[in-house]
Amino acid sequence: MRFKYNFLLLIVVFLYCSSESYVDTVPPETVLTDVLALELTVGDDEQAKDYVLAGGAQMRIAVNDEDDIYVVDDDKIKIFDKNGNGKMILGGRGNEPGEFYRAGFPTIAPTGYLTVLDTHIDAPFNLYDPYNNFVMRKNFRTSEAREKLIAVHELRAINLEKVVSIDENETIMEGAGLPLSREDIPGRYNILFYENPDTLITLAKYGVMNYVTGGGLGSYIPDLGDFYWDISADREIIYTHTWYDRESNKDRQHYILHIFSLDTFEKTCIVHAYKPVKFQISGEGIAQIRDQRIRDFETAKIEAAGKAEYYAPLQLILVDDTFVFAFTYEQNSAGEFLVDIFDTKTAVFLRSAYFSFRTELIENGYAYNIINAPDTSPKIEKYRIDPAVYGR
Repeated sequence: MRFKYNFLLLIVVFLYCSSESYVDTVPPETVLTDVLALELTVGDDEQAKDYVLAGGAQMRIAVNDEDDIYVVDDDKIKIFDKNGNGKMILGGRGNEPGEFYRAGFPTIAPTGYLTVLDTHIDAPFNLYDPYNNFVMRKNFRTSEAREKLIAVHELRAINLEKVVSIDENETIMEGAGLPLSREDIPGRYNILFYENPDTLITLAKYGVMNYVTGGGLGSYIPDLGDFYWDISADREIIYTHTWYDRESNKDRQHYILHIFSLDTFEKTCIVHAYKPVKFQISGEGIAQIRDQRIRDFETAKIEAAGKAEYYAPLQLILVDDTFVFAFTYEQNSAGEFLVDIFDTKTAVFLRSAYFSFRTELIENGYAYNIINAPDTSPKIEKYRIDPAVYGR
């Protein structure tokens, strides 16, 4: 495999916005309401035995262009058709091709390729073609790409967080990079990069500044700032880091979305006004935690978060076709979240709508919600989005 270092460095330096879309105000009358209608529930006790969902922390979903629902559950990929009927099961725990040590985050690219991360220490991921055939297992830990990223960004390690495979040769990956010294600040980086057989390109690199440690444990506080990204049907990467990608203009606050084309290597930015929401956090229940380490860590998080005045501008971005859904923290009297919708074809704001929940995924005009609470049977809910949200 060959890497073009000069090209890599040029791209890293040159990633500035070639154009910018700016929206300062949003008339309140443009906000749509009652936009979600429950259409289907998947994985409940009425399913065939093999397709009943076990639930747990690892349960994640992806959806293809045929509206087939892929659920990572119990170290398998359980596939349901658009009507909720069990269709196929992939993987399972083991070392054979297509199996997992522990199945993790699934993604389906606009091309139909399915990628599923494995939480094994070697950081591999399994790749399947649009017909659900196993293609290959890639081991990131021993890859040349990992070595180059560690060298270029002066890291001691980088671990995969999310992978989208356009095909067998093109991959977009998000890694958590750790600096050479454990005393460095920031102590962690979000790094987004693109790889094909000839090129390795760093698209974005952000230091994680809201990292909290306590009781020998460590984590960051997403509500104060996090990294989000997705890919459009037009081979564009949309990303933002809500700790950094915001600005103040007189008495208004704005967030920034970056749109990077994999075809032209040009980047467009959308700058959009938002209403800051006062940050709230409660320490209720910490005293009842038995594990001293966890109790100390949760206390440290409360202390760190207590210094914050506002939530981050966004809590999530999702892309459906070429439409970007930016979930803010602003809520109406019914507790629904304000969602801004943009079109990447024109890089302009279209409209806003209130969503009754923070959806896990939006695909083909449907929003998906994972029900996975301890006292309920795990299931997937499929909601039809009002076509007016898309301007149809």
